[in-house]
Amino acid sequence: MTPNTAASIRSGNNNESALKWNLKLGRILGIDVYLHVTFLLLLGLIASAHAVAGGSLAAGLNSVTFLAAIFLCVLLHEFGHALIARRLNACR
Repeated sequence: MTPNTAASIRSGNNNESALKWNLKLGRILGIDVYLHVTFLLLLGLIASAHAVAGGSLAAGLNSVTFLAAIFLCVLLHEFGHALIARRLNACR
């Protein structure tokens, strides 16, 4: 562990370990898009619960499709914040 890493852990700013749980989906308009691994676990849990409760694979796929649509809405919302901040020169 380097001194910088130790200092960042002590200060609570541990971006290195936080990024290990993220999957990079790509870069859109100069903004990196990441997906946290726990989101995939949540999708699997909800899909299996709905598949069991609904008695079919289609019920599970419907729930995954619904959650993917919500994810897309949240992503677009956050891009709105990022692009407005960029336009107003509010970025670091």
